[in-house]
Amino acid sequence: MTLTSEMLRDFSDGEAMLSAVARGRPQWLREPPPRIQSVRVYIRSRGTAMAKLPDAEQALVVRTDFSDQATWEAVQRDITQLIDGFQAYVHFVDDREFSGLSVPELVKAAGHDRSYVMVVDRTTIESADHPVLVIDLFDEPGRTFRALPSSVQAIENNLSIANMDFEEFARAVGKDGIFRGFPTF
Repeated sequence: MTLTSEMLRDFSDGEAMLSAVARGRPQWLREPPPRIQSVRVYIRSRGTAMAKLPDAEQALVVRTDFSDQATWEAVQRDITQLIDGFQAYVHFVDDREFSGLSVPELVKAAGHDRSYVMVVDRTTIESADHPVLVIDLFDEPGRTFRALPSSVQAIENNLSIANMDFEEFARAVGKDGIFRGFPTF
């Protein structure tokens, strides 16, 4: 037996799946179950399947707020600008599938292949400085701090080569909880 779109549809809607189980086995379950090595399906609290963040070589910047396209584009420009000859190597994820995801949901969607993820959320869009949310996925999954878009290159460049760790950036935030770069002397 092979997995069909009907089967996946049943599993992608938590309520439909529970309803089918309550009525008895769905039609496709009357046959012997398929042999599946591994399936990752995350169910959001609203009952819909949660997508997994994309695989990319670069650090991910995930958009979760879609209320202001112009601000999203400005944040992207600020993140990708060259600073002292350095740039952030990031992959922007602009997919409404991730709209409104919480930190715990993003941690689950990220899987185990990354040590951090950056998020452009409602706070980023609505705040004057547009601080990006940075989420730890490795040492203390779900721990966060915010960073100015112009400081993302310092974070990405150092975390990607393990020159520094998440904790060093988290400790360097200002009283407002935002990383604005390291002091220069």
